[in-house]
Amino acid sequence: MARRHTVGRSTVAVLALALAAGACGTAQTGSAEPAGPAPQPARPAGPAPSPVADSRGGGPAAPTAPRGLTVRPTGPESVRLSWEPPPDAGTAAGAVERYLVFQQGTATPVVEVAADTLETEITGLEAGISYTFTVRAVNAADHASPDSAQADVTLPAEGPLPPAVPDPS
Repeated sequence: MARRHTVGRSTVAVLALALAAGACGTAQTGSAEPAGPAPQPARPAGPAPSPVADSRGGGPAAPTAPRGLTVRPTGPESVRLSWEPPPDAGTAAGAVERYLVFQQGTATPVVEVAADTLETEITGLEAGISYTFTVRAVNAADHASPDSAQADVTLPAEGPLPPAVPDPS
């Protein structure tokens, strides 16, 4: 059974910042110990690294891409995405551990959900704007599938404009 997952703008921003900074551990406040890993040296310019490994370096293969991604507006600032597992989900390479949802133009997932979750809601979007989403499946070896086919949506405007006020002249 698929679980529903809802995430708001601030949660997405915190997740994106945490993943981008590599802060995947737990931080302790009020402690004299460091809160996270030591800073990494600057990387040369170029494409951002994937948040998960790919299978080009050998080892277990990555799962194939999730299928049937659909997206529909659920309000002026939110959408619901749903998808089907990859066709090889029952094999060793395709055994999905989690799904990553990406919004066009982001190298960091906006949502991460468990393998038994085949839909999610994204909130905190802007009314009247078009968005594109893709999903990747990730197996236990941390190998990510290629992107699913993309799904596009344009959110409705916030609502009707107020009625025009007649000119008093």
